[in-house]
Amino acid sequence: MTIHDGVLRLCGRVVSVAVALPLCLVLLSSSPQVGAASSSPETGLSSSLPEPFAGCDPVGANPSASTVQALSLVLPEAFTSTPKGTITQATSFLDQAEVQSLKPLVVIYSIKKGATWVDNRAIGLSDFVTTWKWGAKGVGPAATQYRQVVSIKKGKNASQVLVKFSTPTSNWRALFSPLLPATVSTSELASCSLPSAATDLSAGPYVIASASPSAITLVPNPRWWGPAAMFSEITLSGGVNASATQFTTPLQAGLAEATWFSPGVLEGIVSEPGVSSHVDFSNRIVSLDFATTRGGLPFGVRQAISLLINRTRLIQDSVGQIDTYITPATSHLIAQGQPNYTPLTASTATDPTTTSTLPVSRSSASRAKKALNRAGYHLSNRVWVTSQGQPFTLSMEAPLDDYWSLKTASLIRLQLGAKGIKVRISFVPSSVVVAQNLRTAKTMSGILARPTDLFAAHSAAWFTTSSIGPNSIYWAGYQKKSLNTLATQASMNMNPTDAVPLYETIDNALWSTMPSLPLFTEPDVLAWSTDIDGVVLNPYPPGTLSALLSWKLITASAP
Repeated sequence: MTIHDGVLRLCGRVVSVAVALPLCLVLLSSSPQVGAASSSPETGLSSSLPEPFAGCDPVGANPSASTVQALSLVLPEAFTSTPKGTITQATSFLDQAEVQSLKPLVVIYSIKKGATWVDNRAIGLSDFVTTWKWGAKGVGPAATQYRQVVSIKKGKNASQVLVKFSTPTSNWRALFSPLLPATVSTSELASCSLPSAATDLSAGPYVIASASPSAITLVPNPRWWGPAAMFSEITLSGGVNASATQFTTPLQAGLAEATWFSPGVLEGIVSEPGVSSHVDFSNRIVSLDFATTRGGLPFGVRQAISLLINRTRLIQDSVGQIDTYITPATSHLIAQGQPNYTPLTASTATDPTTTSTLPVSRSSASRAKKALNRAGYHLSNRVWVTSQGQPFTLSMEAPLDDYWSLKTASLIRLQLGAKGIKVRISFVPSSVVVAQNLRTAKTMSGILARPTDLFAAHSAAWFTTSSIGPNSIYWAGYQKKSLNTLATQASMNMNPTDAVPLYETIDNALWSTMPSLPLFTEPDVLAWSTDIDGVVLNPYPPGTLSALLSWKLITASAP
């Protein structure tokens, strides 16, 4: 990689120059120096996000992550995420949200004075009721929590809302983030394919001016009561390759985020004066899941395949070329970098209760051989065959919307092929479709990229089911009643810290039954103009853009 003239500062992690992906690379030769905050309304922001825009309903459905980021500047939220993976109360429309009583659980929400929708209607009780009822009918990540609400009523005044739950739950903070307006058309929400100003009525700093699958334009909300919007216009690109022009257009700041950049594109971006970049762990866990329903793979075969996969080599040949800090996953539920995640170390790499020795050793290969023999397979000319002499062929689906999943499927095919197992890969649109096909045993295995959030209950729903439903869109059909019970108990614990051991028990049980082999956490790469101060990569929903109001535009100081 050729670096232009100037001072080069590297911070954070070390990566291979061969892939041209610096981790915290700040090019200082002609970067603007920090001076007074700029209040110019003429500056726009051009931002590229990883996925195309899809869906418009972040309460009752599961829109794309890029859509969620865009809507974080439009819809008000009760709580939001921090880059460190913690939950904090958002400043958009609440003064306070606190537990009033535990038996029954009642939460009181105090609405900010002057908080209004763009149609000049004050945010109030009816908006909470609409959001609750729509969320409870839907299949969004917090649907189960919405179904635990039994009533919503006015508090001591119009600015207070009391929400009563049927059972205790520490996940009450997942609700009303975002809040929907009472005037929303539920029929439009149910059928929309993209955000719009009418469906996603704004009570945030920006309103939607236009939207397509590849682009959303936001303009300042004229009735926004909070801090002035710093950008005169925000142009968001979804699923479109970033380019250096985002950072070189006059009167425009640039920001680009993706789990993967081609080396040439990234080199072109970071070689521009005044561009910063950083890479960290994303919130996406890539795993190899198996069909466990009737007609799926028995435990012995799932175990054998997992033992034969060298996850260390898998990472070295893929994400490790971008971020050398990525290690084989140690959890089904928590992404590397999240709180309560324990990274793999030399002492845990050979733990037989979790996965194979890394890299694959004679011991793990021997265990895999015994497991396949017990399942009725035997080696013939270095190929595993059935009792009828037919080659063992593993069907595997890979989602087309995730680069690292596609790369992983190809690498696993090579690894298992070298061990005598043929892999037949087919491609489907998304990880959601992979999960659907695993539930019906249409495929015997599949690569999934599952996004975590700040609620372990939502990750646990990938492998458990609730009596009040609905099932997670990433649930691949695995059923075990004891895990369902544990997930319910964990959710009812009002102290999230006290629930951690229960989720760890669920995770340990998944290692012992192997419905899924977690592989690694994807990287998250962010580049931005250095004339924006305060940008911090946030991989957790709603994402980096949700903190935009805390950023500042800076101008070059006078010489």
